[in-house]
Parts: sequence; C-alpha cells; structure tokens
Amino acid sequence: MEKRHLLSLLICMLLLLLIIVLFKYQYSVNVGSLDSWIGEYRYEEYCPPNMGMSYVINVYKDDGLSAYIKIDGFQTLKRLKCKVWIRGNEAIFVFNQYYTDEDGNNTIYESYSEGDSLLKLKKEKGELITEWGKLKPMLPENEKPDQYFNGE
Repeated sequence: MEKRHLLSLLICMLLLLLIIVLFKYQYSVNVGSLDSWIGEYRYEEYCPPNMGMSYVINVYKDDGLSAYIKIDGFQTLKRLKCKVWIRGNEAIFVFNQYYTDEDGNNTIYESYSEGDSLLKLKKEKGELITEWGKLKPMLPENEKPDQYFNGE
C-alpha cells in the first residue's frame, strides 16, 4: 500500500509540473521570433466628413519585447506602453503603463489597468490580422478581426 501511495504522489507531482510548464509556455517569449516583430505598425481610420484616427505601434527589444502605442485623432490622445508576448504567430500587446511622448503629450483620461490585453496581431498567410481587445477602433464595424495594421 505504501508503494501505491508513493506512486500516486509522484504522478500528481509530475502532472502539476506539466501544468506549470504548459501555463508558463502559453505566454513565454519565443526568442527566435522576436526580431520578426520589431518595427513600426500603422493604421488609419476615417469617418466622413472629418473624423480620423491614427494608430502607430512601435515594437522594440527590451528584456523581451515592448511597444509604444500612440493614438491620435477625433477627441483622442493615447500614449500606452505595453509588454509584447509572442505565442506562435501571434503578438499579444499587454498594457503596462501610460507614457509621455517626446513632445510632452500624454494620455487623455483612459481606464486601462496593468495586465489588460489591448490587442493581438497575428501573421496568417502573409497578412497581419488584428484582433482587438480592450483597445477598440473608432468605428464599430472595424472591431471584427481583419487586416488593419501595415508593418514596416
């Protein structure tokens, strides 16, 4: 009976270790694919007669990947700093803090919290697909996953 108990305990410990490894892997940084995400991504929205929105995401290496998201437009000024997590062909932008840009601009009131998933970019068949999270586009019809951002 003692051997059976010890074997059960060992199996439970191995399963727990496997769960921890899989959970950690879910949002781990894949070092081999970091450089492919570094760069600038842009998206422009326009709604006649005179409403526009400009989105610029700059991804850079900083103990993994980080990004500055700069959004300017109709009654909008956002400056968001994110941690970027890579999972396969996806880049997940997780809010870290607000920042002040080189011109002294900072975010007009928003209510993002540290850890909020703002958006996800996915590379699929040569296209860059955006899946919006807490960050939303100006136009509701653009909330569906589609190709919005262009990378440089």
